[in-house]
Order: sequence, then C-alpha cells, then structure tokens
Amino acid sequence: MKLKSFAAILSVGIVSGCVTQTDLISQGDYEKLGYYDGQNGSTSLTEPQFNHLIDSAKGKPVATAFADYQTGYVQGRDQYCTTEHLFALGEQGKVNWGICEYRREQDGLYLLNWQRGFERFGKEPNL
Repeated sequence: MKLKSFAAILSVGIVSGCVTQTDLISQGDYEKLGYYDGQNGSTSLTEPQFNHLIDSAKGKPVATAFADYQTGYVQGRDQYCTTEHLFALGEQGKVNWGICEYRREQDGLYLLNWQRGFERFGKEPNL
C-alpha cells in the first residue's frame, strides 16, 4: 500500500514539474524555449516562425527574444548532438545527421563514433 501511495506522489511530482511551451512563452523565458527545442532534436525556428509563435501565444514582447531563443537552441542542440547520439545514428545506418550536421566539420570523435556505429550497422545480419 505504501508503494502505491509513493508512486502516486511521485507521478504527481513529475507531472507538475513539466513545463510547456506556452508556460515558457508566458514567462518570457525564450532561452529555455530554444534550449528545449535543441535538446529534443527539433529544427530551429526561423525568426518569422518564432514571432508568429510568440504572437499567437500572447507572449511577452522582449527586444532580445529571438537572440535569447537562438542562444538556448545552440546550447540544447549541443546537448543533443553528442558522440553517443552520432554513434546511434551510424548504428541505424543513417547518413544524414539532421541538426547535428554541423558536427561533421568538427575535429574529434564525432565522425569517428558515427563511423564505428555505421560499421556495426553494416556487419549486422539483415533479417
């Protein structure tokens, strides 16, 4: 019985901790909005798309809103585009890196990990 009540309390805590896009817009937290978009692997909004989203959600007008969004997006995208993620793309046989394409030009382990994953993809039997 204690386990059920603990699970119920935990699930309420998790649900109440969720922040929606509308919440972030109403709070004027455009950097966090961009961060979540990048961290989820979404394509960055263009400035017209961003302005339309803010207008439709009746967000707070801020002079630096789009720049804040872009700053957050880059931080979130960097969290998403890890060496582990690129390895997984290679394992899936994907040659398009999506929003992580910028990592292809960077020296280091990004290309190496993708290649290792891709080699593993090629060695697995096709069932």
